[in-house]
Amino acid sequence: MRFLTPEQVADLLQVDSNTILLWLKQKKIPGVRIGNIWRIEEERLQTFLTQKLDKQTEKSSSYEEYEENFERAITRGRRGRKPTGKYDGLKNFLKSNKGIILHMSFAEVQDYVEDKLPQSAYRLRPWWANDYSHSQARAWLHAGWQTKSVDLKKHKVTFEKRK
Repeated sequence: MRFLTPEQVADLLQVDSNTILLWLKQKKIPGVRIGNIWRIEEERLQTFLTQKLDKQTEKSSSYEEYEENFERAITRGRRGRKPTGKYDGLKNFLKSNKGIILHMSFAEVQDYVEDKLPQSAYRLRPWWANDYSHSQARAWLHAGWQTKSVDLKKHKVTFEKRK
C-alpha cells in the first residue's frame, strides 16, 4: 500500500495541487485526512480514475463523434481540446501495422512518440484508457486500435485492433 501527497497526485494528473485539495474536500477523489494532512492511496486512486474514464469512454462512441463535438464546441465559441500532433508517430505506426494484437514496451511507445512519456503513464492505469478526451488515446483510437491491457510493473502495453 502506497500513499501519495496531494502534490504528487497533482503532478501525476498535471493539475494544480489546490485543485486536488478541493477535489478531496468535495470527495471527488478518494483520500484520507490524517491530522491536517491529506493522503491518497495510489491503488484506490487508480481504480477510481479507471472507473471514471471507463464511464467517459462509454459515452464517446467514435473518433468521428469526438471530432464532430469538437467542431461544434469551436463554432459556439467554447474552448476545446484541439487534436495534438505529439502522438502522431505512434498513430502512424499503429495505422501501418497489419496485426490484430500488438505487445509493446513503454520504451517502444516512447520511441514512436519521440519524446518521454509522462510519469503518469508509468504510474496510473487511466493514462492508457481508451478515452477520446486524452491526446494519446486519440492517437491509437484514430489509428483503429485500443489498449487491451497494461502492466505498469513491467512497463508493457497490449494494443488490440478495434472491430
